[in-house]
Amino acid sequence: MSLTYFFDIGNTRGKFWKCANGEVEAKAEVVHAGAMSELVSSIPPAFTETPDKICGVMVLDKETTCAFANICKARWGRPVEFVKSTPTFGDIKNGYEVPELLGADRWLGLIAVGKVDDKVCIVSVGTAFTLDVLENGVHQGGYILPGLRVMADALHLSTAGVRPQFQPTKSRGGLGRSTAEAVANGALAAYQGLISGVVAEYGISRTILTGGDAEKLSAHLALPHTVRSDLLLTGLQRYFSR
Repeated sequence: MSLTYFFDIGNTRGKFWKCANGEVEAKAEVVHAGAMSELVSSIPPAFTETPDKICGVMVLDKETTCAFANICKARWGRPVEFVKSTPTFGDIKNGYEVPELLGADRWLGLIAVGKVDDKVCIVSVGTAFTLDVLENGVHQGGYILPGLRVMADALHLSTAGVRPQFQPTKSRGGLGRSTAEAVANGALAAYQGLISGVVAEYGISRTILTGGDAEKLSAHLALPHTVRSDLLLTGLQRYFSR
């Protein structure tokens, strides 16, 4: 039996898959504050067994990434193999002029969707908000904005009296009747407008949301879409199954 652990480590949380012969046996999600030793120690007992491979993607800095790899090797006796963005992956073509500069997390989202005969908008809603367009397997490019909380934090730091809260009371957002509601609905309206504009301009046929705040945005996004919380882990599994 071949046993693989897949790790998707974002800015605020880590997601984990335990796969035996390609089948998912266990899943876990842990919120972290950048402390990799605490993150790894919080992984549930289902991940105690020594795997044949450890594969991951991280958006954190080089020092933290190395710390995570060292802790994993000390715990399981295996090196961590990390995703690298490349010009192509099978039928998927990287749209960046310098392909390796495309974030590995975004690259995995494209790989997870795979080559399709339509235009797909992939939106990741986390500490950062990213949007990418995939057309017939070719990455057309994308946008990067601050995430919901980062946008609110920027207002909090620069504007007296504004507090970061994202609890809109109206079903589709709308004009806020308090400062907190205005901040929350304003951020949601900005993302809604960008997504709707891209869908209209590029003739998008499918929109996919992922990331820690995907459900929050989904509740206020009027256009048709799906939420795939494990999109990057699906991409990880495909990337390392070559």
